[in-house]
Amino acid sequence: MDAIIQLQTLGYRVNLEGDKIRLIWQGESGPNPEQVTPLLEEVRARKQEALRYIRHASRHKNRPGKCESCRAGGYWPDHGDGLWCFFHAYFFGKCAPAQKVTDEVRESCPLKRYGARARKVWTN
Repeated sequence: MDAIIQLQTLGYRVNLEGDKIRLIWQGESGPNPEQVTPLLEEVRARKQEALRYIRHASRHKNRPGKCESCRAGGYWPDHGDGLWCFFHAYFFGKCAPAQKVTDEVRESCPLKRYGARARKVWTN
């Protein structure tokens, strides 16, 4: 669900407590209400879909090609719509160009190549 992904990209951590969605701000400064308010309204309006998405994402995170639930996936509005892969910068702290997520990028997911090494960084 795009609203959840965008909230995470902005700096929120998403937790479930039963059927309650908890959004915990983890950014450095306060959230921008102009960006956040419409996203929160969408999550409220589509709560059941949001719950399904969060539960699905938590079961399938850290799997190659599951870009929507990967910590290295994010939005980069200045460079175009959609999800981008920041794998090398996120996992290894290296400068590398981000890649727009396509079927080809999903198929060549670096988690397949770096598997255990990336997963170790992921869980720390």
